[in-house]
Amino acid sequence: MSRRSERAAHAALMWLLTLPFILYWLPFLRSIFDGASYEWGHSLFGRQFSGAGLGGDFWFPCAGVALGIACLWSGWRGPDRLFRPLALSVVAVWLTDAIHTIASGEDIEFEGATLGMTLSVGRIFLGYYLVLLALLLWSFRAPARPALPLGRANQLLLLVVILLLPIQYAVLSSGRGQEASDQIGVLITIGQWLLLSAAFALGSLRGRI
Repeated sequence: MSRRSERAAHAALMWLLTLPFILYWLPFLRSIFDGASYEWGHSLFGRQFSGAGLGGDFWFPCAGVALGIACLWSGWRGPDRLFRPLALSVVAVWLTDAIHTIASGEDIEFEGATLGMTLSVGRIFLGYYLVLLALLLWSFRAPARPALPLGRANQLLLLVVILLLPIQYAVLSSGRGQEASDQIGVLITIGQWLLLSAAFALGSLRGRI
């Protein structure tokens, strides 16, 4: 595989890995900024995790965010000996959960109450995780890449991620669940997670492959 193809494959792997962690980032920040007025729920292998504000199973989105940040940092800039087994473990859990849910005759539903949508995504998630698994297995065969320090541009993007927090607090804490301010806050929060991944990504492919 050429260097250009390796860069493209790794970028695809990382951006596909970035997206599912939004499902943890959103309840994590909204639980903090909205307080008890915000309720969330997440299932894993048939067990339901839920909470309101900082109560209930708030540790669950916290753990998901911690894993997400570890995967993004190690995948873009950290050592492969950390990224490969960590990402493979995470994707294996997601894929097994999707298979377990579908095999039990149920479906995975994504409910975005703030944006007013409910989607059946079981088979979509299954296909998504299979693609992720294939890219991860390829990464085990690709040459190992060195770790890279954060440059000034990376640090500036991380600063933007941090500076978005007071804006998010202002719009999310002022809404009651489905108001325009809540919807704006959700969109900002999604964009913020993508920006965090971009902050780690900037300059990594050129420097590592």
